[in-house]
Amino acid sequence: MKTREKYLYSVTMEHMDSPETGPYLTYSIVLTQHGKVLNKISDVSLNRKDAESIADKLNRNDVSPEHFFDVVQDEVDRLAAALV
Repeated sequence: MKTREKYLYSVTMEHMDSPETGPYLTYSIVLTQHGKVLNKISDVSLNRKDAESIADKLNRNDVSPEHFFDVVQDEVDRLAAALV
């Protein structure tokens, strides 16, 4: 039985620009395998700790690439609801 290679989710900082607010720093989550970037979700959070928490959850649960977007969206929604 062949085992699936583990994926790695990490946080990167990006400089973004919005017509409404101007330039800002944000955090994105990058999916890699064997050092090769497979996917990236930009502008996940303005808060590094929140982005790291999401990346940690993705790594702990060994989330497959096909569920990457859905899990990140669920976590972003959960964090936003906690602010209300």
